[in-house]
Amino acid sequence: MSLSSYRRRAAWQGVAGVALSAAFSLSLIGPAAAEVELADTLTIDGFIDMSTVFVDDGTDTTVNGTVDQMEVDFHFDYDEITARIDINSKPDGVVMEWASVSYAPEDMSDIGLTVTVGRFLSTFGWETNEPTGLYQYSVSAGIPYPGYQNGIGVSVAPSDKVKLYAAAMPSVWDTTDPDWETIGVETQVSVMPTPEVTAKVGFAAEDMGDYFQSELNAWAKYSKGGLTLAAEIDVLGNWKADGEAGLHYLGMVNYALTDQLGVTARYSAIDLDSSETNSEITVSPGYAVTDNWFLLAEFRRNIDAETTQIAVEQIFTF
Repeated sequence: MSLSSYRRRAAWQGVAGVALSAAFSLSLIGPAAAEVELADTLTIDGFIDMSTVFVDDGTDTTVNGTVDQMEVDFHFDYDEITARIDINSKPDGVVMEWASVSYAPEDMSDIGLTVTVGRFLSTFGWETNEPTGLYQYSVSAGIPYPGYQNGIGVSVAPSDKVKLYAAAMPSVWDTTDPDWETIGVETQVSVMPTPEVTAKVGFAAEDMGDYFQSELNAWAKYSKGGLTLAAEIDVLGNWKADGEAGLHYLGMVNYALTDQLGVTARYSAIDLDSSETNSEITVSPGYAVTDNWFLLAEFRRNIDAETTQIAVEQIFTF
């Protein structure tokens, strides 16, 4: 049993992950969600995430400990038709994160066609939206990815090495926007030339009224044995304001020291025209107590803000 088998994320995130995550996945450190079968057509999985966080900004110190979130995900399978509903509970309330229906016609299985409608997660980003898919407690500095979106997405996988995805929605970055008068788009190309290498390039744009906001996201990872290397860059256009540009980037290395113990180091930064560079460096060891219970510690130094964060996290999956 390898430590890298504990935390898993879909190699094809977001809409396409509804149909393809079982076929295309890559291993990360963390607890593996074990689906509970309630019926022939219904399974559930989820997690409980708890943390204690110490922050020192040079003037004040704070210590907070809480249950960050609890999530239950429902997966319905009716052969060509599948559906997914994610219910997430946080201290500030309960939300429906994901609710989508996907159609993967059997006679188009040779190209892996999947059409999904509803509310789903953006395909963008090396770092995942859920704590069960992260190598460390925190996300990178200034993480700019889109989140959950309402719309329609289409994915095809003409081979096991190439996957294509495109989606249209009322808003790329505002999940509460239901107005289709202006349309946002998101596209992505994924290539997996070898079992050790995955690379993805995506582009998203949205009409913000007076200007078009855009994001070009590209990341690549190499994983072999106990070693995983990853790098990512986001090129931001007209970001939050007309004419503003910026870059977000990260580099990460993770190494499994034993079957249960691993360590991650990450550097990330965001640099916008209107503000100073915000950068950080993180070191995070993790320990898998069982297949479903994972402990993690994190030391993070925000270099430009000169703040220090120490976190201890535990995740239980089911």
